[in-house]
Amino acid sequence: MQHLIELAEKEFKPSTTTIAGGKPAINKYRTSSSAFIRPHQTPVVQCIERRFAQFQGDVNAQCIEPLQVSVASAGLTAVQDSFYEKSLVIAPHYDWMPSPNDQEVGGQRVTTYFTYLQANCSMGETEFVSIRFNRSLHERFCDILVCDEKATEQGIRFRPIPGNTIFWYNMDEYGRVDYLTFHAGHPPGENGSKIGLNVWTRVDKLPLLPIE
Repeated sequence: MQHLIELAEKEFKPSTTTIAGGKPAINKYRTSSSAFIRPHQTPVVQCIERRFAQFQGDVNAQCIEPLQVSVASAGLTAVQDSFYEKSLVIAPHYDWMPSPNDQEVGGQRVTTYFTYLQANCSMGETEFVSIRFNRSLHERFCDILVCDEKATEQGIRFRPIPGNTIFWYNMDEYGRVDYLTFHAGHPPGENGSKIGLNVWTRVDKLPLLPIE
């Protein structure tokens, strides 16, 4: 985990979201900073790529997008003469891509991994907004889920535990996107910070392009 943070720390830029036409843009709905790691950059990165591929039934590692490290902290961050408030690190969204332009190379995003690399915070959970917390089903998982008095009023929320990974499919075996994957990253709380790793897998192999 520390190796990934060290690779990324000099490359952090304001995180972007995809707007109409498939173009990346900075906006208020995603207020973290992120950095991409070059594919196969180090033996450790190669090992991580292989493990993520093997976990999915030995898919081709070239279907995996460049690893993305994302950092969020409390307070305000100056970005291109603007200030982005950390009231919400990233608003509810899907990882599957609605724009055909984004699917021209590699196709749709099949799966997502989100790993907490570092978490010095009292909050900072990942919430699946469309999956309501159900005490009879979910209370046995309180070691990894938030099970407070307001839990049943919200979606299931994963605690920011370093080393833990959340994995999900963005589409089913018929290629239909899954609307239950609507999720959000919550702020880390006062004086807190968190660093996460995003890993997305595509339907088809991706070319080895330079990271901008």
